[in-house]
Amino acid sequence: MLVRKIGFWFPLGIILILILSASVCPEASKLPALKYTKKFILSQVAAGKEVDLNNRQITAEFLKCLLTRECKDLKIDIHRHGVNIKNATIIGPLDLKLADIPYEVSL
Repeated sequence: MLVRKIGFWFPLGIILILILSASVCPEASKLPALKYTKKFILSQVAAGKEVDLNNRQITAEFLKCLLTRECKDLKIDIHRHGVNIKNATIIGPLDLKLADIPYEVSL
């Protein structure tokens, strides 16, 4: 009897957890795409190239880290041409008030 109850409730519990986690973090299904986009941006910026994202998404938090260099885990040397990103969809609010950005930026 106990095996039968666990057998029914366990899969149901897993399904509920997946549904709830998807609603709490709507970007969860896009994480692999965001990771690829971040790598692409970092490689292009390091090379001094314009980054055309073709309407791909980036988070405002990542963009702020890139522009202000406040995130210690983001190690990149920004090329002297600065950061030039076009055709991007920014997820979340981007607040750069009073931010110190030591190079040219074009969004």
